[in-house]
Amino acid sequence: MSIEHLKATNLHLVTATDNKPVQSNLPEEIELEKVTPMSKASSFVEEIVVREEDKEKVKRKVFELNVLSESLKLQYTNADTNNEKRLLKKVFNNDIVKKYSLTTKLTTTLGLKGRIRNDDTVKEAKEKDNIKKIKEFFLRDDVSRATAGRKECKTLKKNKQQKRFLLDSMKNLHAKYKSEGGKDSYTTFTRYRPFYVINPTLNDRETCACA
Repeated sequence: MSIEHLKATNLHLVTATDNKPVQSNLPEEIELEKVTPMSKASSFVEEIVVREEDKEKVKRKVFELNVLSESLKLQYTNADTNNEKRLLKKVFNNDIVKKYSLTTKLTTTLGLKGRIRNDDTVKEAKEKDNIKKIKEFFLRDDVSRATAGRKECKTLKKNKQQKRFLLDSMKNLHAKYKSEGGKDSYTTFTRYRPFYVINPTLNDRETCACA
């Protein structure tokens, strides 16, 4: 008889006279014994009708499944990144599990419930925010100036914008960007400069001087 069965019998037995539960008479070492995959398997076998000669076989199979379950729980809990957790959850997101409609049951039983934040999505959002800051920096009036003529435009992929001329070299502007808290490298800084923000030519400088 299993420990759980003994506990259930002793702790929940109610007398017919006073309707009070009878105190447990289990030995202290049994009361304090930790529930393990093997004890779970033993309890399961005791609760179902199995031929005596098949009990050990069934117990072994249940024991293996309990070990697998506890191992997955531990691995999920100790996962360092969300990508690792997502990979473990994928184990239960396949055609076999879906066929028997066990996805929710298995993930909940193993403690793999809840949505996991996508590390790639967070990284992508951060990159987009940096790109936005770089572009805003280049469009500042202390970094570039708009051309005087409305027809002085530049087009890229059907996107037509009025030209802006840089007021300093890219090296100096990157230094200025970093001094204001910018984190991006010079390569990234130059890559995301708006296509219509350009270095002025000699003619452009002369036109500016005349103006």
